[in-house]
Amino acid sequence: MDEKNYAKQDRKNLIIGSIHLTVFAILILAGIYFKRVLGMPEYMMAFHGPAAVFLIVGGFKITEKQRRRFKEVKMD
Repeated sequence: MDEKNYAKQDRKNLIIGSIHLTVFAILILAGIYFKRVLGMPEYMMAFHGPAAVFLIVGGFKITEKQRRRFKEVKMD
């Protein structure tokens, strides 16, 4: 891939990663709301489990540029 395609892909990954982290925050807050406000702690993990997946995927998307650079430097 050339530099222009990398820049376009990096921007796309940043946007997608930000969306994943936003969904993560919404799910965590929804889990807290169900547990504390509605008094239904049994439903909390229905939100926190998927939130963990969104946190991991979002983190991977946002850090892909740094991981690719590290891999290129390590190969040299």
